Amino acid sequence: TAHPDGYRNLREFLLQPFPTWTFWVEDLILAKNVIFLHEEQTVIVRYQILTGDESFVRLELRPQVTCREQDSLTFHNERLNTKVEVGPNRIQLAGLYFYHDAPILDQSARWFRQVYYPADHERQLDFEEDLYSPFRLVYTFLKGKEVFFGASIENQPTVDFRALVHKEETRRRSLIEAIPA
Repeated sequence: TAHPDGYRNLREFLLQPFPTWTFWVEDLILAKNVIFLHEEQTVIVRYQILTGDESFVRLELRPQVTCREQDSLTFHNERLNTKVEVGPNRIQLAGLYFYHDAPILDQSARWFRQVYYPADHERQLDFEEDLYSPFRLVYTFLKGKEVFFGASIENQPTVDFRALVHKEETRRRSLIEAIPA
């Protein structure tokens, strides 16, 4: 989102080859892909500048996590293990591994309280929870037109985002091509 009303900049959503949101902000067109890797417990988020001057773009990400079972909710809890271990382009939190290529990592944690889920409220389920954000990443596009963020339960010493995305894109395209016309 471009604070506070970034959703108004959404111009397009596509499913192929990956779920892709395309945002237009003045002369800048930015795409966000969410890429789930086949047979891995890993997701990669790629931000690409499709048009515009990438030297003036700064992107801030503040991932929010829950530590809960499915169909239950998380609430602010001082006993929650929030210890973060940081390595080069890698962050570990309670069995979760985050990978990034951001030049700036801000380790100031934050709770987002009373996040509201309207669909659950309509179904008369519990509909508010607290989400934990262990860090903030600040990206610049000075070295190219794409940046990456990944999350996994698999511990990898390093992650080659471009190679993983290419491998998954190739796999998906071969599946589409194998479908009889």
